[in-house]
Amino acid sequence: MAEMIVEGVNGTIKLNETHVFVQRKPGVSLVDYIGDGKLEFELSEIERLDYKKPSFFNAGYFRFIFKGEKIPEVAVPARKLSGDRHSVILKAFDPTNVPDADKMYNAIQEVLLGKKATDQPEAKK
Repeated sequence: MAEMIVEGVNGTIKLNETHVFVQRKPGVSLVDYIGDGKLEFELSEIERLDYKKPSFFNAGYFRFIFKGEKIPEVAVPARKLSGDRHSVILKAFDPTNVPDADKMYNAIQEVLLGKKATDQPEAKK
């Protein structure tokens, strides 16, 4: 798998064959100023990836859920994840980022599930 990069509102995600790198930008959350904002973790550490595709009117997000975390599979507004160190919010109004985000989602799901993810997850109500 080639290296992939997705730029978000509050950070950048870089993916290679074995690791995910998240570089957080300083923002409104106090959490953004603790440490250097760089996170690195192996794909094998991820239990689940929540992905909401950005649209013209709504921001999307990547939220990495790790083994042992008890976070329900519920779609949430992207703004509520601004303080979550394991989340990167994707810009609304920016269609150039969507194909890259879709490719990254599919690549991570392929590793997590051991097969190609063909469809986007449906939002739960």
